Amino acid sequence: MLVPGIVSFTFKSFSSEEILKITSSCGLKAIEWSENYHIECGNTGEAREVARRTRELGLEVAAYSSYYRLGKGMDIRPSLDNALAMEAPIVRVWAGSQPSGELSEQERSALTEELRRAVGFAREAGIPLGLEWHKNTLTDENASGLRLIKDIDSPYLRTFWQQTKALSIDERAEGLKAIMPYLENLHVYWWDESGRRPLREGREIWKTRYLPLMDNRKHYALIENIMNDSVEQFREDAAELISWID
Repeated sequence: MLVPGIVSFTFKSFSSEEILKITSSCGLKAIEWSENYHIECGNTGEAREVARRTRELGLEVAAYSSYYRLGKGMDIRPSLDNALAMEAPIVRVWAGSQPSGELSEQERSALTEELRRAVGFAREAGIPLGLEWHKNTLTDENASGLRLIKDIDSPYLRTFWQQTKALSIDERAEGLKAIMPYLENLHVYWWDESGRRPLREGREIWKTRYLPLMDNRKHYALIENIMNDSVEQFREDAAELISWID
């Protein structure tokens, strides 16, 4: 089951109230709330209030989108505290800041152990972490991302998925299929060599190559990366996504 929504980072200059208003008006059902842009890290009062307003409007909190990044000496616990205050189902994290192919085994091992410690805190808090599937991290290639998940081997480590620009459509689909047992949410957008494009231009690929791979569990499908950061384009993309799910 897919639930359509938005990543609040999509409009990072908007207030949380503006995000709520546009999400609700477009018929979307959920919001992945972004740390720093809409909720200050460690500000549990603000997190709790934003979550209250979200549910008051009949929307779901899809995730807490932290900027905890491996290799930076950061502490995951303030992000977990915010997520708990929001009753968010998962906390997004970043698997480093370098291409996986450029890391030595020693460097990779250090990042993996750091993630293992963070997952331990997540287990204590009772909320899983979800990897951002992104370039210049340990999830930039299918094999590397899957290896990281399996190396940790914990129900408290899950993953998100989005199209990786450096990979072919076949490779993207193969990666999505491989991580399906660990998948939580999709980040939905479309672009080509020229940059961001309307989501309708990716309709055929999404509907024939990606969405058929989804299982029957509940997943949030969350819009981001809007062409020209346009509100009008967002409304069009939201209607497009909803039509796919309907």
